[in-house]
Amino acid sequence: MSFIRKYRVAGKTYLAEVESCRVKYNPVRPSELGGARCRCSSDYEAVILKPQQTFSILNSLPLLQQTMVVLDAATGLRYSEIAGLKWQDVDWENNQIHVRRRWIRGNVSEPKSRKSQAPVAMAPLLAKYLRAWQLQTAYWKATDWMFASEKTHGRTPRVGNMLCVDYLRSCCNQGAGAARKGPSVWVPQPAPQPGIVPCHQEEDRRQNGAAQHAACEEQYDARSLRPDGYG
Repeated sequence: MSFIRKYRVAGKTYLAEVESCRVKYNPVRPSELGGARCRCSSDYEAVILKPQQTFSILNSLPLLQQTMVVLDAATGLRYSEIAGLKWQDVDWENNQIHVRRRWIRGNVSEPKSRKSQAPVAMAPLLAKYLRAWQLQTAYWKATDWMFASEKTHGRTPRVGNMLCVDYLRSCCNQGAGAARKGPSVWVPQPAPQPGIVPCHQEEDRRQNGAAQHAACEEQYDARSLRPDGYG
């Protein structure tokens, strides 16, 4: 059962209890509607990184983590969809990646929606990273997970928080810690790309994928961002 479903079930359960006068209010409802009051603000403050800092952090990561970051940035896939990728999902001839499954909390399920099942474009730079990682990993067969976990000997994909907790967060603290104290997060500030209109909807993002990947390829080429030995 997903979190949203649990939230709705709990809300309806408390609503029935309120109507039967067993409880005074519904803690699941917002505070302005009579629910439980909670602190919504926090001391969290995101650190915006400049493009030079972003590429510096990316270059400091190992090849596996670089590939995951580039794949996420170039396709916009959810991590559950990235974790569910297998090498057989990569269509090298047509330069696209098929999204056939997702990995959530140790379970394999279908993509979230029909739009999520649509293949995503694979830019030439992303293809080079994937080829480089396939040559390096021990789990390179078609039926293997693309980012298989070494702890489970390839039976499961890697967990998503590994990338942020063990790599990106520490690199961000080193890169932006001198300018600002406290925790930071990887929020890159991309350079202006003329002719590219930001898309906030899933359908528009996938329709404009080719143009975004072309601009991304030019941006990476300008900074000579290539894995060692694969440029």
